[in-house]
Amino acid sequence: MNLLKYRSISVISVLIPAFLIFCATKEDIRSSGIETGALTPGSIALEINGKVSVKGNEPHTYLVIITRKYGALKIVGAFEKEIRRNYQQKYIKVNGKVVKKTIGPGFPAEFKVTEIIEIR
Repeated sequence: MNLLKYRSISVISVLIPAFLIFCATKEDIRSSGIETGALTPGSIALEINGKVSVKGNEPHTYLVIITRKYGALKIVGAFEKEIRRNYQQKYIKVNGKVVKKTIGPGFPAEFKVTEIIEIR
């Protein structure tokens, strides 16, 4: 009976630190700017490179540009329809501004495209 108590304590003593390390690592990733932590609405104009993709399910789809530095950014503005129609699954370089910050999973930061620079 005493052996079971000692075994469960040793398992718990291993799991709790592992869980704390996991949580700390996850928080470090969030604050590193990967999930647009470095981007704030109204910031200066940015030049973004990335792959254009459509996310979500009908009727709630949205267009994103997936970048290495900032992750997924939802494309909004006058160029949204043109990019959706002509450049899906292509790599593009665009200028624009962040108009809304990330809310959470499924709600990426909104990026208003002001100019399409290059299409690959």
